[in-house]
Amino acid sequence: MKKILLTTLFSMFALVAMSQAVGDWILHPVFGSNAKIVDTKDNVYYLSGYNVYCYDKVNDETISFSRKNNLSDTKAEKIFYDFNNRNLVIVYSNSNIDIMDRNGKVFNIPELKDAVLSYSKTINYISFVGDEMYLATDFGYMVVNTRKCEIKETHFYGRKVYAATKSGGFIVLCS
Repeated sequence: MKKILLTTLFSMFALVAMSQAVGDWILHPVFGSNAKIVDTKDNVYYLSGYNVYCYDKVNDETISFSRKNNLSDTKAEKIFYDFNNRNLVIVYSNSNIDIMDRNGKVFNIPELKDAVLSYSKTINYISFVGDEMYLATDFGYMVVNTRKCEIKETHFYGRKVYAATKSGGFIVLCS
């Protein structure tokens, strides 16, 4: 009787393990040195192992984002959150940029990734002011209109800018 029970139990585990479709991957969060966490009212977004995840506080579930479900690139390096407009900004190692709105729709801004520059295109920090985001880069800073998902201004200084924002009508840079 014990043999039949154990055989049945192991068979059930094997069937559950094989129930995943062929070619599908399961992404398991791996917490490494580049882990970043953004805590919002409803969700906790986190970056781990170059992958982006979302923990839904209401439904108590974790969602992994990838190219398979809307993201436009791989190897996410940084995440930033616009608390006013409720957008998650994902920056990839190749300087590609995704803006994910509150409904999960992703808008890609590939212009910096595609630009041919003699400077590094690394994005150091992003700040948000109204419908604009200010990207501090290794060459200067950029202003992106988050409603239109387009680059509004680019300023080359030939030096690393660690932070950029707008305050009281003035552009404030940390270099």
